Amino acid sequence: ENPQLVFKEAVERLKELKATGKYILALVTSNSKEYIDEILEAADLKGVYDIVFAMNLSDKPKKEDLYKDFIEEYGKPLVYIAGKNGETFDKMLNLGIITVYVTWDKFNEELAKRSTKVANNPKELVQVISQSQAP
Repeated sequence: ENPQLVFKEAVERLKELKATGKYILALVTSNSKEYIDEILEAADLKGVYDIVFAMNLSDKPKKEDLYKDFIEEYGKPLVYIAGKNGETFDKMLNLGIITVYVTWDKFNEELAKRSTKVANNPKELVQVISQSQAP
């Protein structure tokens, strides 16, 4: 599949999730607050996330601290979604958070085994999230 079409579908699915009013969508990123708005606008994601939790430009990004700070401020998320970072999956699983590995970038069998659930396309991601319940 064309990666741009898959990404466009993923954006549409995120917008659908937001429109249901059932979920609070959060983006937790080691990218800086100063640049994330530009990135979200370019990706047609401006206004999709209810919470954008990003680093300050002056901070040294440590993802582990970033997630701890997010949880301290907002509580544990229902699900953590990623396509590349198995180490973060392990940390989230240790915190009792459902992890969803999205495979549309590039499939990695090890990440699929390390995650709680796998979504092979944006439609499956919506199904996985809607079927998930807090542990």
